[in-house]
Amino acid sequence: MQRYPSDLEVTAQDFADCGWQSILADTAEAGYEPLWRAFSKAAELAVEAKMNGPGKALWLLADACAMRLLSSPDNRQQPFASTITHLGWRTAGPDDFIEADLDFFAQVVRSTDNSWLKARLADLLWVRKYKSNDTKAICMALDAIDNYQRIPINTEILQNDWQACWERAITLVKMLGKGAADKLNDTRQPLLHALHTLTKSEGWLAWKVSDLLQWVGLEMEQSAEVANKLATLARDYDTDTEQVQIMTAGRLFRQAAIWFGIADDKAEAAAMTVQVAECYVREGRSRIQTPHPSYGAAASFYEQAIQTYRTISRQQRQALCIEVRITALRKQMDEAGEKSLGDLGEIPFPEVDFREQMVWASQAVQNKTLTEALQAFSRIVLTPFKYQDLWQQIVAQLKQPSLMHIFPVTVLAENGRVIARIPCLDTNADLVDEANRARVFWEMTRMYRAWLNFYVNAFIWPALGSLLLEHRLREADLIELASRSPIVPIGRERLFGKALFAGFNHDFVTALHLLVPQVENMVRYHLKHAGARTTHLDEHGVQTENGISTLIDQPEAEKVFGRDVVFEIKALYCTAMGPNLRNKLAHGLLNDTDCQSIEAIYAWWLGLRLVCHAFWNAARTR
Repeated sequence: MQRYPSDLEVTAQDFADCGWQSILADTAEAGYEPLWRAFSKAAELAVEAKMNGPGKALWLLADACAMRLLSSPDNRQQPFASTITHLGWRTAGPDDFIEADLDFFAQVVRSTDNSWLKARLADLLWVRKYKSNDTKAICMALDAIDNYQRIPINTEILQNDWQACWERAITLVKMLGKGAADKLNDTRQPLLHALHTLTKSEGWLAWKVSDLLQWVGLEMEQSAEVANKLATLARDYDTDTEQVQIMTAGRLFRQAAIWFGIADDKAEAAAMTVQVAECYVREGRSRIQTPHPSYGAAASFYEQAIQTYRTISRQQRQALCIEVRITALRKQMDEAGEKSLGDLGEIPFPEVDFREQMVWASQAVQNKTLTEALQAFSRIVLTPFKYQDLWQQIVAQLKQPSLMHIFPVTVLAENGRVIARIPCLDTNADLVDEANRARVFWEMTRMYRAWLNFYVNAFIWPALGSLLLEHRLREADLIELASRSPIVPIGRERLFGKALFAGFNHDFVTALHLLVPQVENMVRYHLKHAGARTTHLDEHGVQTENGISTLIDQPEAEKVFGRDVVFEIKALYCTAMGPNLRNKLAHGLLNDTDCQSIEAIYAWWLGLRLVCHAFWNAARTR
């Protein structure tokens, strides 16, 4: 549907006549999404009233506000992206504005004193219209910085909006270098002032401001002051028993540890890390001390506490009696594990036809909060895959006489190479015997891949589309989710979060390239801590890390991950009988189409499922 004539030229007078001042005055809620909604509604009314010029001016303002700021500092040259992308339709992106649109923005950018709108238009002009070394470009960048810095840091504005604006201001300052040297301190001081005025009720805001200050950088003396402020805030939660308060304390202690490290106070940094670990212990205990105790959640928190303790340097461990504490926590974790009530339940599978299943999958994530929608989406593949059920089904089939079973199978690559040979069924041996092991695994993998095609098309894809229509996910949200999931190794939260975020953007190329090596590291990490041997010592005394194919065959693998997950990892990542994602990616054998295949999409969703289920298992009574 055309919103206005394609050849319509819009002018500064149209801007003056469109009523933008009253729209801004009537928009009580701060942020870009409220501006997008307000300008869009006014634009529709103007076009309906045959006021095409002012209508187009309002549509251009709406489109400018519709874009989301990418939070990652890596997106220096292209900070904007469409907010919603679904089934070939999307909201405006930075490349949708033609030169005439940019000329219009250049005419009106100085007309408004609204910080949100002025920062957006100035930044868009800096990115799209001018060369970076032009005087006009520098002026636009400086205007954007000034207005981004006027965005208040408080709890009344959506965290994503104010944080993204301040992140962008810092990015621009760093990009301009000497041209914005005075702006760096203008950025640093408001953040410091905001942090030092925060109280316990704003604890969550403190760690966000701390993140920004780390990016800006402080002198050592100021770093120590920040560390002490964060530690003081964290200690205000010492007597709290609610999970949210305990979690907030843990995040604040973690930030304090980072700042003490920056201030070169290793002893205090270690002491803060101990407090982080003990917050996990407190969260674990809080799950047991309820009318409906969750021992599985408690075990997950004890595991996170142990992982945190292991990050303390060996020089500090003895003085803090870390090894004794880890031993005690292992015992508590084992006891809680034995009493665990099991994993999260699954959503029941609807006995309906294919089309109805797609509708059901879409509705399963609708009209929910983002947390509820993510939880439903991570459980959307139904019924859940069970290794034992698949094995029994394949065995039943193989017991039925068939000519197909008496011939061997040759698996070819796309270029005709023989990449696997599966022997025929040995009818003289039992199906559980070693002689038939490869054939049974091949038949299971073949049926598993057929299931994936159904699961992705009937459930995952429709549900993903519905979720993205209702919610705006940010990379920071997925990184935060990964950081709270016990299955994600410490130090890999950002990479996992980036991989999951890429999938929500339908960028499965990036998702797969980030996720595959991180899944392998995750398997290695948890097997190593379960006592498995994860390296190989050759005859020359050289020790190398085992790959995922070797790791997942370790006897400890099923104990750590369960038989179902072990099979899925093997079938997806480790065998030429399946998509063999790990080896193909490692050797550069995946093309763009391969990275967007059914198996690739499912591998991304499975990664999300593992992260989410570990997270929600640790938060079952939240």
